[in-house]
Amino acid sequence: MSKKERIKAGDLTNKGLVKMVDEPWKNKDGEDVDVLVLTHKGPFRMSQLEKIDKPEKPEYNLKDHTDFPTVMGIDIRPGVVKSAERIKKTDKLIHLKVKTNLGSKDVVTNLGSQYEPSDFLGKKFLFVMNMAPVKMAGVKSEAMIMASSHYKLNVDKNEYEEKFILMEVNIPLDGIAL
Repeated sequence: MSKKERIKAGDLTNKGLVKMVDEPWKNKDGEDVDVLVLTHKGPFRMSQLEKIDKPEKPEYNLKDHTDFPTVMGIDIRPGVVKSAERIKKTDKLIHLKVKTNLGSKDVVTNLGSQYEPSDFLGKKFLFVMNMAPVKMAGVKSEAMIMASSHYKLNVDKNEYEEKFILMEVNIPLDGIAL
């Protein structure tokens, strides 16, 4: 690390993401004093750290335009998850039984790599109800849960990973999203 380059909060180093830095100071000879720096992996001396370039954050590209009738043809409704269980022999698939104003629906979601079945149980989410039924790992799925997506920096791997956020809603079951 050059004397000009100072490590500051938010920098990524060989010892992890810097959370806080004591402001470096100079001794009587004008040289930088080695200060303690707190990273997500613990405290280190500034001299032990080497700054690493963060990867470029992926961009969210706008999808192709769609017309108004297509958007209005999507039936989005709230549903309460009554049961949730991981589908055997899969890493990501979770089978949800969902109560809606259209009755009970089976939904298979691939969010199992980031969520446990208990994260869904008893909660209300929005679902796309007019999906064509498909079988996933032998289980019929009649709707699709809606979730939000964002990229989060994994500092240990120095790469961005896509994370999905469950969007719990407080809408009456007889409501329809327009």
